[in-house]
Amino acid sequence: MPYRDVEKALRDNAGWLIEEAPRGRNTAALDREIAGLVTMELHYSGEASDLADLAAQEKSPAARKRLREKDAELRETQVRLRTITAQRDTLTTASVRDRLKAVKKTLEADTVDVVVTNQALRQAVSRIVLDPEKARMELYWHHAPENVQVIHFHTRHARWDAGGYGLSDHGPAPDTKAS
Repeated sequence: MPYRDVEKALRDNAGWLIEEAPRGRNTAALDREIAGLVTMELHYSGEASDLADLAAQEKSPAARKRLREKDAELRETQVRLRTITAQRDTLTTASVRDRLKAVKKTLEADTVDVVVTNQALRQAVSRIVLDPEKARMELYWHHAPENVQVIHFHTRHARWDAGGYGLSDHGPAPDTKAS
């Protein structure tokens, strides 16, 4: 698999990768709560948008009332998310914070210095597993080996399901040999 494809996937996803990276063993419960709150925030935001459209189209007092309620739920979720994220960031050790910052800096640089990028990744990531057939890259962080982050990327090696647009989760049948 060409190095440039891996590099592009990492660089394209650098912001998300670092933002969503686990912060260590002592923050695992907070990381799970943050993930749930992010899902709730997206859900409430979508519902609020739909209710806003309905309230604008129908000028319904009930829809406006429900929109105010949904906006309040959304704001409460956002406040809780900021609070939990700040708490998690407080519990993040300085060494983890520094390693994540170094990875982000190298991945978001205008020009890639392969040596510096590899050094930053080695300090923060215990291993990267590539599965070109599934167009999938798994990152295992030193500070949270039980948490894996997955990046999907473009590769000409991806196997596609017949008649579908989803990536195949299977290789050749177990009784066949790859040629």
